[in-house]
Amino acid sequence: MRPIIDLNNTWSSEETVVYLSRFEIIGGCLIQILILVLFYFSIINNNYIVSVLLLIPTYFLVKKIKKLFIERNEIQLTINSYGIKVKNEPIISWDNIENERIISFGKRKKTRHTFVFYDKIQNRERRFRTDILSFGFFELMKSAKIHRERFNRNNAIKDS
Repeated sequence: MRPIIDLNNTWSSEETVVYLSRFEIIGGCLIQILILVLFYFSIINNNYIVSVLLLIPTYFLVKKIKKLFIERNEIQLTINSYGIKVKNEPIISWDNIENERIISFGKRKKTRHTFVFYDKIQNRERRFRTDILSFGFFELMKSAKIHRERFNRNNAIKDS
């Protein structure tokens, strides 16, 4: 699969648009459907205590299905030479972003990576788990570096 960013040509992408990972959502739905099947069979076998316990995850199935059909087409992050736009918020300029990085938690195969940056406007750290996003941590970080460099280059030209 071709990476979204050509690392040799920093002028290749105007903007990086990040969605929720379909694999993550569909995998979660399949697990929840399996639990619903177990719920059905426990009712047929008159095992009502187990069926009540299995009914609780149906709430989470409804949330996963909502994510699958509604939120998967919503843009989670947009990274461009102006800054980073988070879902339904205004764009945060690169002037107001510092310390963008990847933080890793866990060991070996269970390592989770999080894309993090500090938002000066809201005075807080913004975190995004890369395992649920449509891009990996390497591509997100490389995109942020490329677009920050473009922002710095454009501002240097305007200041001259």
